Amino acid sequence: MKLYIDLQNHLPIRAAYRVHNPQTQDWDDYADVYSDYDQIDGIQTPMHLVRYVNDERVAETFRTSAKYNQSYPSTLFEPPE
Repeated sequence: MKLYIDLQNHLPIRAAYRVHNPQTQDWDDYADVYSDYDQIDGIQTPMHLVRYVNDERVAETFRTSAKYNQSYPSTLFEPPE
């Protein structure tokens, strides 16, 4: 895994890693790119995320908000009956 850090603000801008694909016996290259940071509850949070697989964009997320240290009832994580 390689982690790329912005030299000016020391925030991560890219995380790249390889995963062996047992079906093709090849290596798949993954990369997550982080940008448009916003400070939320004192935490620098990337509001734009892009995932690449073998240099092809497969997912993109645009956040409009984020919350930290939220409490949730334990029943929320129980399987339905």
